[in-house]
Order: sequence, then C-alpha cells, then structure tokens
Amino acid sequence: MSGFLTRRADFTREQFSDYWTNTHAPLLVSVPEVRKYTIRYVQQHNTGFMPEGLRSAPYDGIIEVWLDNLEALQAIASSENWATVLADVENFADTSKTAYLFTTEEVIYEQ
Repeated sequence: MSGFLTRRADFTREQFSDYWTNTHAPLLVSVPEVRKYTIRYVQQHNTGFMPEGLRSAPYDGIIEVWLDNLEALQAIASSENWATVLADVENFADTSKTAYLFTTEEVIYEQ
C-alpha cells in the first residue's frame, strides 16, 4: 500500500516531516496489530529537489506499507487503537488531499 500525503497549509515542509517522523510514527508503531501484521513501513519525505524539465508531484510524503495480504490490513484497521492513529494524521496532513494506492509488487529488475 502506498499513501500520498500533503502537509497542512500552516506547516512548513520541515514541521511536517518532524511531526510525521517523531510524533506520528511512534504512535503508529505503538499499535500491537501494526507491529504484528506490518512487514515494512517506510516514510518518504519530499526533499524539494526537482531536476529541470520534470514536473513535481503534489505531495509532501509517501507512505509505503508492506503486508502479506489485505486481511492483515483489515486486522490493523479494525484494531481498538487505529482510530487514534487516523485522527492524528489530521494534526500534520491535509487529509482532503490524501490518496492511497493498493498494489501488488512485480519486480522487473533487482540487483
């Protein structure tokens, strides 16, 4: 699963990244079901760098979550503490602009 986040209008890129890493991530991993069912959780923070000729994506960060199956995601989402994690996203992100993409991985090249 990938999640595409946009910071709140009153946050700088640095404030967004700091809150996401130092406040939200510890809250997320405090949920026992997250630790039980998540294989990997990665935050990708927008650096602001954009080579000339390329168009920038309208996001400040991307979440990458590896799970064995959608049942694992459902177990996390139905856990007792999950609502607290979701509510916390509003403390640093504009949730009206958040988008998610559920995919299966198809490795084409790996070294």
